[in-house]
Amino acid sequence: MAISISTGAKTVWRNEAGAPHSWFSVDSLSWTSDDRELVVLGEWCPTAADSEGCGPGRIAEVRALDPASGGGPVYSGRLLLRQSARFPYPVQALISPDGATITAVVLRGRVVGNSQISGSVPQELSVQRFSAVTGQPLTVLYRHRLGDTSEVNGAPHFLALTQDASGQHLMLDIGLCAGHCTDGVNGWIHNGRLVPLQPADGREADQAW
Repeated sequence: MAISISTGAKTVWRNEAGAPHSWFSVDSLSWTSDDRELVVLGEWCPTAADSEGCGPGRIAEVRALDPASGGGPVYSGRLLLRQSARFPYPVQALISPDGATITAVVLRGRVVGNSQISGSVPQELSVQRFSAVTGQPLTVLYRHRLGDTSEVNGAPHFLALTQDASGQHLMLDIGLCAGHCTDGVNGWIHNGRLVPLQPADGREADQAW
């Protein structure tokens, strides 16, 4: 739902006909600087997601919604990026203010858990920039190995990516709770590395520049 702060008018998008699965959740939202497009990374699951994630059959897509359209099905929004072999497990995606690029957190590789609890997502994390026009990858900004993802914290997702008004500066929060909740991280991305911010354990639910 988008609400106009000047008129109070509401624009609502729903998971309706044409969607790949009936269970839908929003992983991230962002606006272009002219406020003409609301970009959503949506996750569709064949069954309700639980503590171990969506499971087999997960479909994730980045779509642009037009607030002037009056709302409608989420799946009718303009497709910008789709989960694929090159883009295997997207969990965060932000449009740049000028609408030219998408910066996304992408996971790949094997899922790691422990002897008692299975892991929830692939362990190899990268923050990548893509063309919003072609969907082609442009550059990798940061890499991180998550390791054991059997226990996580944070909401709505244990991985959170935020950007400043220019879209050039990024903060990444990783809310892992294995190892007595000491293996999470929180920082801003600079020259391929993560500069620590407080709190450093990744327990932030949200943050902003």
